[in-house]
Amino acid sequence: MSDQTPEVEAAPAVEAPTQPLVMSAPRIESAGHYFSAVLRGDTKVLAATGDTGDVPGILPEPIQGPLYDGLSAQRRLVNALGVRAMPAGGKLFTIPKITTRPTVDEQAAEHDTLSSTAMVVGEVSVQKKTVGGFVDASEQMLDFTDPAALNILVEQLGKAYARDTESIACAALVAGSTYGGSIADWTDADEVIGAIMNGAVTIAGRTGDMPSHLFLAPDRYKDLAILKSSGGDYIFPSLNPSNAYGSFSASGFTGSPADLQLVVSTQFAAGTAIVGHPDSMRVFENQKGAIRVDQPATLSTRLAWRGYFAAAFVDANWNYYIN
Repeated sequence: MSDQTPEVEAAPAVEAPTQPLVMSAPRIESAGHYFSAVLRGDTKVLAATGDTGDVPGILPEPIQGPLYDGLSAQRRLVNALGVRAMPAGGKLFTIPKITTRPTVDEQAAEHDTLSSTAMVVGEVSVQKKTVGGFVDASEQMLDFTDPAALNILVEQLGKAYARDTESIACAALVAGSTYGGSIADWTDADEVIGAIMNGAVTIAGRTGDMPSHLFLAPDRYKDLAILKSSGGDYIFPSLNPSNAYGSFSASGFTGSPADLQLVVSTQFAAGTAIVGHPDSMRVFENQKGAIRVDQPATLSTRLAWRGYFAAAFVDANWNYYIN
């Protein structure tokens, strides 16, 4: 045997990589892992990001009261007319009204018969109207809501009742008023004021007295508020009306055009303008308010608001309708 050791062929050289190795950041298991890595000086540890989208279950949704309700339910016409007590019994009741008055005349000659006319007292029949509404509320809604939905529902039913009864009174006033004429141009001050004064003297001729009120829809209130003279001055200015024919206000339905008291109701149909007096109508009411009935079978509560209301037109001579 040969004493020489056979030569072993050298392995080929391995080339070093030319591209840098990309090392992914270690996954952060928890906040504890993160702080442990920081203490070790592991700068390759990256912090996980978090925002409100990651924690919807612990974000509170507070309710900042009080509850907003932008609807007013003022009964301006009803308040101006005054509410009278309604008789408890019967569906119908009557208002006594003088329909024929005694007369007096000059005696033509001695021993001639004087004028004589019997006084006749008639009646105006008034029918009670039942006005009301109801809502069924689940027990869960009443228990879970804050503020309590029960009080809110009762308040809203009361407002709906107020608006509906105001609407009944407005419709009765318009239906009973005597038509006086129309105004072709509500920007013509002479025509508008002339119509108002014509209504005043017409009522005086019928009743012997002057009107005290001007009943308006909101659009007619605006027409009068911006009415100008031929020189460009407001007829009813809101400021310093010392030399004006009256005044208007943008902060409320107040003013005194031609020294008449304003009654502006949102329940009047657009275009309504009536020169008149509250004595022309009578309003009666028995407001019974809220009632509550629990319904065990459905775990709900029925809430209702109701009342009896009547608006009776007594004398058309007091009102003069302008459109």
